Amino acid sequence: MTNEVRKSLTALRKVLKGYHTSGKALYAACGGELFPCDGLAMAVLDRSLNIAEGFLVLMPKHGYICAAALLRMQLDNVLRFHGVLSTAEPRIA
Repeated sequence: MTNEVRKSLTALRKVLKGYHTSGKALYAACGGELFPCDGLAMAVLDRSLNIAEGFLVLMPKHGYICAAALLRMQLDNVLRFHGVLSTAEPRIA
């Protein structure tokens, strides 16, 4: 693994530390009353955290094929959430 990849993984670890803070801030902003989009945001945050943690486990062990699949899942996460945010009246079924 190159030094650049190691630096990137270290940066990702730092980003993950903010996930819990973000989740707590979202919950506090809602006053404990979650709306459907808030629930989606929490689910996306949780899924993203789990995917990123799996990615951090796989990369040092040269599990590149599985890590690439996790990147695809992360992209799916972003696109779903962007879809809800870009509509005038989001509806979660």
